[in-house]
Amino acid sequence: MPPLLREIVRETLAREPDLDVVAEHQASVDVARAVEEAEADFVIVSSDAAAHTSVAAVVGAERGVRALEVQSDGKESVCVPKTRSGPGIRAEQGER
Repeated sequence: MPPLLREIVRETLAREPDLDVVAEHQASVDVARAVEEAEADFVIVSSDAAAHTSVAAVVGAERGVRALEVQSDGKESVCVPKTRSGPGIRAEQGER
């Protein structure tokens, strides 16, 4: 994820009182392992990382983990449900 987009996501999450960022990784990591170590229940990943099998394994697992895939240009995101049985919820980002 580009640095500016990463900062926008970080600042947005910081304003939410019921959300805690438990880990942040700038390089490629094994997402399944990172989720397990951080005990995360929601993951925000770039579109490159979302294509990796470790993300599918975590989201498809019975852990109740969901993921938000953010395109590198920041114009679109996909909220992946707890199971892969149905399509994710796709939303274009824009000014409100």
